[in-house]
Amino acid sequence: MKTTFSACILSLSALFGATSAHSNNRDDRQEQQQQQQQQRAARVEQRQQERAANQERRNTYRSVPEQDRQFQEEAARRNGRMSPDDRRDLRRQIDEANQRISDKKR
Repeated sequence: MKTTFSACILSLSALFGATSAHSNNRDDRQEQQQQQQQQRAARVEQRQQERAANQERRNTYRSVPEQDRQFQEEAARRNGRMSPDDRRDLRRQIDEANQRISDKKR
């Protein structure tokens, strides 16, 4: 009887030990999963920030020539001078008007 009782106690202690080890393993796995999720979230956020910075750089580089052109046009208007494009358009309009007038005279 004593051996049976000892065997029961030994079995129960082994069972509790296994249960506790299993519980610890589960906690460890959950902790690892949480860490992995946090790392993924951090990587995603970093990629988004990098994409936003790249897009901003692209927009800046694209807008510089446009800003330069606008600045030159505004400066030319302030000085009373026409830009080469404006002069070309005006010449074209004058030529078209001359052709219409000369066609009407004939």
